Amino acid sequence: MFSFFLQQGLDFFSEKIFLYREEIFYAGIGFSALAILAALSTKIACMILFTVGAALCFALASWAFRTREYKLSQEAGSFDARLQRVAKIGEDQTVQERNLRLALQKGFDQQEDLLRQKNGEIMTLRVEVENISQTLSDRNAELEKLKDQNRRLLIIEQRVQRLL
Repeated sequence: MFSFFLQQGLDFFSEKIFLYREEIFYAGIGFSALAILAALSTKIACMILFTVGAALCFALASWAFRTREYKLSQEAGSFDARLQRVAKIGEDQTVQERNLRLALQKGFDQQEDLLRQKNGEIMTLRVEVENISQTLSDRNAELEKLKDQNRRLLIIEQRVQRLL
């Protein structure tokens, strides 16, 4: 009796998920994009959270497709009809997987470009810091020379004062 209600609940739940499969899939893509942004900003906890969210969305959409296909194959009854449906879903999933791979690759390429840009900016800043450091060192050396000359002048002035 319990298994009957459980099965009915799962069927209802999978139907609702199947109806909103595109929104769930786009939510998964959104979570993936947020995970990439979190990785760029070095927010590891956010990146992990968004990656898990994306995985859950894709798993939920995949589960809805599989559950729907299983139910349809049971209702169809004929092997040919089931085979055609499985082939169609397989093609759709292959296209979706390819599109997802392309979207992820594009995101990773953008991430690499940003990293290269940031590394270039960091190298420029390092050169500027080294130049400033060298300038400060040169000025400190000049200051020490001036202090030494000032001491010598004071000594000479004291000697002149004694002679007068």
